[in-house]
Amino acid sequence: MNLIEMKIGQAYGFLQYRGKNRTIQRVFPSIVRRQNFSELAFISLSRIAAFQTEDSALTHIVEEAREGNMTHVVKATVENSGNREVALFVGDIFNGMYMNLFHQGDPFCAGIIYQRGDRYVYRRK
Repeated sequence: MNLIEMKIGQAYGFLQYRGKNRTIQRVFPSIVRRQNFSELAFISLSRIAAFQTEDSALTHIVEEAREGNMTHVVKATVENSGNREVALFVGDIFNGMYMNLFHQGDPFCAGIIYQRGDRYVYRRK
């Protein structure tokens, strides 16, 4: 398969976490490892205030997430996957984050988006 034919999926997740940033940064890598992602995956976590993109539509969504008190962004890029499939992976990461960082019954505020065609859509079950 040449580079032109290679499918690269991408999705973004926004999360509200009121704990310490160093706690979420410490726990995040082990959560990702437990998900058994392909070695072709690149998954990052950053504070929403530090997240930058040149995509104007995504910038608008990030601003809305920031205004909605989201604190962190997960960006996932996976080769040989579609955007929706990667969004499902981000959902698995968020499930792991909830189980490791929140107490049962605590509110969990998060959203996942991916690009479908020329626009971003929210992942729905």
